[in-house]
Amino acid sequence: MTQTLIDTQTLTEPDVPRVLRAAELVAPARLPLAPAELERAARRDLRGQIADLETELSGLFTTGFPRRAAGIDWRVGAAGGPRLLGIAELERTRDALVSRIAEVRAELYRRADAEEESRVRVEQMIADPEQHRWSLISNEHLGDPGCKHFHVRPRWGIVGMLMNWWRVKVSSGCPLAEGHALAALPLPTASKPLQAPGSPRAGWILV
Repeated sequence: MTQTLIDTQTLTEPDVPRVLRAAELVAPARLPLAPAELERAARRDLRGQIADLETELSGLFTTGFPRRAAGIDWRVGAAGGPRLLGIAELERTRDALVSRIAEVRAELYRRADAEEESRVRVEQMIADPEQHRWSLISNEHLGDPGCKHFHVRPRWGIVGMLMNWWRVKVSSGCPLAEGHALAALPLPTASKPLQAPGSPRAGWILV
């Protein structure tokens, strides 16, 4: 019986070297990075954050189209011209983009609410023009392109005012461009009388 126990223990001994060999394959602990490598990694991470924020800002611009972007700054300018930005400058650029995105979102939400109110009012004007006399709403109030206007006016002018006949007049025409270039051209003037070849008569020519 004793011999049998010894043989059983001997069978498990070859497993020990195998465990030791597996332990030797464990990667050694990484050495701490140098300050220059840490700075490069931080700058790379900040540039990635800035790129994501710029993409988000451009997405807000396409979301707001075709609304007029008056009062909303979509540009992303360079800080002090082309140069290598440090960590502090990259952080300021990132924080400025975060603040601008928050402001743009708030402005777009405000305009969306105002546009929805204008649409509701146009429906009310069409349903009951008499209750919205002289009301005027343009496509700009609705967030749409073009020069269309919805204007509640009396039908037949003064007669409509006296008879209380009101209607919604839709004007879709944009104002024509003025001829500034033509107005700036000098008027033709008369030159000296010239003798036509082969003719005794003198005539005037315009230049």
